[in-house]
Formats: sequence, structure tokens, C-alpha cells
Amino acid sequence: MSQCAVAKAKSKALPFRLMAGFTALGIVIWISIPRFAVVILPLAVVLPAIWQTRYGDGLRLRRPSRLHVVLLLFVAYLWANALWAEDLAYAVGSAAAITFFLLCWSLGVDALAGSKPRLLRAFAIGLCVGMALGAAYLLIDALCGRVIWSAVRVAAIRIANPQLPPDIGPYGTTQHYVYPFVLNLGATVFAAMLFPAMLVGSAFVPPAWRRLYLLAGIALGFVVEFSTIHASSKIAVTLGCAVFLLFGLVPRAITALITAAWLAATLLVVPITQAAYALGLQDSRLLGVSARARIVIWKHTGDRVGEAAVRGIGIGSTRVRRKTASVDAMERVPRTEFFLDTSIHAHNFFLQAWYELGAIGAVFLLAIGLFTLEAMKRYPDAIQQYLHASFVAAFSLCNSTFSLFAPWLLATLLLTALFAVLGTRIIETSPSTRGSCGWSIDRKTEAAC
Repeated sequence: MSQCAVAKAKSKALPFRLMAGFTALGIVIWISIPRFAVVILPLAVVLPAIWQTRYGDGLRLRRPSRLHVVLLLFVAYLWANALWAEDLAYAVGSAAAITFFLLCWSLGVDALAGSKPRLLRAFAIGLCVGMALGAAYLLIDALCGRVIWSAVRVAAIRIANPQLPPDIGPYGTTQHYVYPFVLNLGATVFAAMLFPAMLVGSAFVPPAWRRLYLLAGIALGFVVEFSTIHASSKIAVTLGCAVFLLFGLVPRAITALITAAWLAATLLVVPITQAAYALGLQDSRLLGVSARARIVIWKHTGDRVGEAAVRGIGIGSTRVRRKTASVDAMERVPRTEFFLDTSIHAHNFFLQAWYELGAIGAVFLLAIGLFTLEAMKRYPDAIQQYLHASFVAAFSLCNSTFSLFAPWLLATLLLTALFAVLGTRIIETSPSTRGSCGWSIDRKTEAAC
């Protein structure tokens, strides 16, 4: 090949390499500073959309699915719900953020649907490299006592507030400037992204090495998450791995079980959390302090759901009521150090939906989950294995972590869904994997294929 031809080939490959590098950088930033998810989600949509417009056939919008219709109605209800919220500005901001994020997600799915295989491959390589670097960061930071994140955080605070005392630090006299729980956000992102990343990476693994790759991916997920202090992420990865392994053996049973769990979480969350308190789990020394505190928060929040059972008290109103409540007037839970308190949010998407959005919001969550599960069924079982594991990991995180209206978490969940779509697209367009049944770890299924 002539030097001119080599130079021409390199110039054609350069945009794809830049796209892969930019994607990897975005993933690393996302894992290390999760609140940047609100910026990364729009960028994950804008870049492929621009590429489609400049080099492809243009961005083509797909016909809306039933899931799109439900999401549109849900957004309309959020805007209505904001009208009776106790903090109108916060409620409107939350409704606007969710509207924007869902629009980005929908456009991103359309952009990926029309992207060429080479562009999909660039995104996939960037995702895999970024996840590997992000895992290394989380491991090193955890093994070093989270000094990396703390040092970056303290440096940023010093730049913004040069008048602060010199002893500022995560465990010093100015502890309130560096909240230890914020270090859990990266673990949450990694737990949500583990299975979409494994799906994407599988496209580059020869069939003979695939089982080893799957075991290595699962092992990496456990090592990273169990090196952190975030129990909810550990539970999410454990449940996701269980679903991943069992789906290869009994796919229909696992699908039915997940559907039943979603129904219970949305429709029966109040009696379930009340039963947890009645059983005395808030007194159990087998549970950590954070878990026992959540039992109390869930109980007290559940007690108040009846205040506005149909329409809810309004987006973010729990936060307003908690901040205006007097600690002296709060009742202490017997035999514990906890107050009978709702906290600023329920630490459970479904319970928060019942309290702030009412039965209407809970029904919308139910429909969104069911239509999402229904949409997964159009893929082969071998791909569904990853999708259901991703769904369960995200589902688990929604049950015990942050607020339903935390912008960074909503953007994270939608980015997770977007990268899961990337995984399905790269498999569908790759000649080496199209039609392959080598995704399942079940030998009988693979042999039958």
C-alpha cells in the first residue's frame, strides 16, 4: 500500500478514534464524578446525532412505542403534580429535568438505530475502555481509603472557598464540607452499567472465550463493588449476577419472577415496608445502621401516604416538610438512635412515588416497568439475559438508594438504558455475532442453537 493510501486510511480512521477516546473519557468522568451524568447524557445524544446528520442519512425518528406514550403521559402528570407541590421552583425544575432527560434518551435511541456499524464499534470500544479505567479508579480509591476522591473534592472546595480553614477534610473538624456518602455515587454508576458494558464487550470476544469473559466480568463487578462501602450497590450487583446466571437456565421463570417483583414493589410497597417495621428489623443488629434507618424512614413515610393517596403531596414536598420540621418535636423510635422521620426523601423510588405522586404516579411507574420488560422480549434469550440483569440491578438501586428526583441518578439510569441499546445494536450489525446464540452460558441452549 502506498504512503498516500495509508495516510488516507488514517485520516478516515481518525474521527472514529476520537469518538472512541471521547466516549472513554466521558465514562471515566461519569464514574469518578457521577453528578456529571446530567451533562454526559445530552452529549451521548448530540454526538451520534451530529454524526448521522453529517456523515449518514440524517437522524430519522422512529414511530413512538407504547412505552413512549406512557412516558409522555407520565411527564404531563409530573407537570400537573408540580402545581400543588410545596416548593414550586423545585418541582418545576424536577419536571423540566425529567422531560429533558427523556427527550435526550428517546433521540439517542433513534440515533443509535440509524448509526453505521463502524460508529457503533467506536462507541463500544470507548465504553469498554472507559469502564475498565473506571473500575481501576474505584478499586484504587477504595483500597487507598478513598483518598483520591477526597483530595479532588477538597481541592475543588479550596478553589471555590479560599477562606476556609486549613484543616478541611472528610473526617476533620470541617467534615460537613466533604460528605462521605457522596463517595458511593461512583459505585452506583458502576453497578448500573456493569451488564450493559458486558453486553457491549461480548461483541468483541470470540465464542470460545465467551464463558471465561462472562466469569471475568462478573468477578470484576464483585471485586469493585465489594471494595466500596455502598451496600445498595453490592446488593444490586449480586441480584443482577443471580438473574444473569439463572436466566440462562430458566428464562421464562426468571422473567415471571421479575415481573411479579415489579408488581409488588409498585403496588405493595407500603404494606411491605410497614411489615418490615412490624417485624422489628429496625432493631436487628444483623443490619447496618443505614439499613435500619431506612426501615424507620419507610415506616414513617408509609404512615403518611394516606394524606393524599390519589394525587400525592407534590414533587419534593417531603424535602420541604423535613427541613421545616423541628427535631425537638420528633418522636424517637424505642430502643434505637433513630427519630421517627421521613428524611428529605424516602430512599425508595416506589414509596416516594406513592407519597409525592400518589396512586397515579405509582401506576405510571408500574406501567413504565411492565412496558420496558415487554420491549425486552423482542430480543433473543441470549441478549435478554444481559437486559434482564441490567433491569434488576437498576431496579434494586431504585429500592434503597437516592431520591426519585435526583437528576444525576435519573440521567444515570437513562444512560444505562442507552448503552444497553448500543449493545443490542452492535450485536445486530456485527457479522461475527448476528444470529449467534453463543451468548448463553447454558450449554444445552447453545448446542440447540
